[in-house]
Amino acid sequence: MARGRPSKKQQLLDTARWVFAANGYQGTSIDLVVQEAGVSKPTVYNNFPTKQALLQALLAQLTDELDGIRADLLENSEASVDAVISVYLNVASKAEYLMIYRILCGEHYKLDEVTRNQILFFDQVQHDDCLSALSAAGVPVPELVLMFCRDQVIGRALKALPGDELPGADELSFQLKTLIAA
Repeated sequence: MARGRPSKKQQLLDTARWVFAANGYQGTSIDLVVQEAGVSKPTVYNNFPTKQALLQALLAQLTDELDGIRADLLENSEASVDAVISVYLNVASKAEYLMIYRILCGEHYKLDEVTRNQILFFDQVQHDDCLSALSAAGVPVPELVLMFCRDQVIGRALKALPGDELPGADELSFQLKTLIAA
C-alpha cells in the first residue's frame, strides 16, 4: 500500500458513510456501494462479507468519532446544559450521525442482534454521558433536559423536510432554562 493513500477498506467505509446516510439500510445495496466507491464487488466482499458487516464497521467508526467529539463538548464547557445541546445539535447536523437514529427508529428490525445492540449502545452511551455531565453540574431534572434535547433536536431532525431549519442552540438553551426554572 502506498503511503498517504487510504486503504480500500477505509475507502469503502467513507463511501458507505454517505450512501447509508442518503439511502438508509434497506435502500443501500452492496452493488450501490461498489458503484459509488468505484471498486469491484470482490473488493467489497474481501473486506466486508455482508452488508451488515459493512454497517457494523461503519457504526464502530462513527461511534468512536462521536465519542471523542462528545467528550470534548462535555469536558470543555462550563455550562452543562449548553454542552448537552451542542452534543445533540452536532449529531443532528450531520447526515451520517443522524442515520444512526434513523435506523434505530425505522429499520432496526431488519438488522441482526449484534448490529441492533451496536446502535442501542451508541444511543445509551450518549444518554449516559450527557446525564452524567448534567448530574455533575447539579442541573435539576437532568432526565427531563435529555428528553427535551432528544425530542427537540433529534426528533425534529428526523421529521424535517429538506430546507427545514432546526432550532438554534440559543433558542434551545432559553427554552430549557425556562423549563428547568418552572
